[in-house]
Order: sequence, then structure tokens, then C-alpha cells
Amino acid sequence: MWAAVLEVPASPIATRVYVAESAGEIIAFGACGGQRDDAMRERGFVGEIGAIYVLQSHHAGGVGRALMNLLARDLMARPVSGASLWVLRENLGARGFYERLGGAIITEKAAADGDISLHEVAYGWPDLARLIC
Repeated sequence: MWAAVLEVPASPIATRVYVAESAGEIIAFGACGGQRDDAMRERGFVGEIGAIYVLQSHHAGGVGRALMNLLARDLMARPVSGASLWVLRENLGARGFYERLGGAIITEKAAADGDISLHEVAYGWPDLARLIC
């Protein structure tokens, strides 16, 4: 899936992926691009943070905050003023992180993956400048 994402030619809505390294090892990554959800786009969340992951051994070290800052700067340069992201409802650690960064819950959804029900929460930043630190 990531190979297909990375092969898309550069455009204002193309997904861009950033990585953070420590001692030559990737410890975190994030991806951002144009909003894939029509309803979110209509609500002004034209950008989307499609993925962000930090190895647990690097939590609370500022890597996640720096990565969110970078993703916000990327989107603002396109120019996009507002963005959203989806997170599993049960992922309380990530949800707390997004809330500390000023993210507000804008909607929720449930989806089925085979026999598994997934509940997701969307966080939004109408003004990405709030993520710049």
C-alpha cells in the first residue's frame, strides 16, 4: 500500500510521508495530503493527516509533536488551513495526545472489518497554525 502511495506524482493533494530517525533507525512516521472524505472537506477540513506513528520507546520525547508540526506546515504550504485525522476510539493515549495539541472531536463512525467492528473518532484542527510550535 505504501509503495502505491509513494509512487503518485507530486500534486497539491498528493500524500507526503515523513520519517523521524534516531541512530539510523526509523522511530516515527507521518503522512498527510488532501482530504479523502467528502463530508469532511465540505466542513472545511480540506487536509488530512492520514497516518502518524511513533514507536512506544520514543513516546513523550517530543517526536510526535515535532512530526505533527511538520505535517501541519506541509499542509499550510499547499495552502490548506484545516485538517482532520481518524483514530480508533479505544486508543486513549493517541486521543489524549491529539487533544493536548488542540484537536477537537468532530465526528465518529463505525465500520466492520470481517467479524470485527471498528469505532473511529475524527479529530479536527480548523486552523492548522495551532499545531505550529
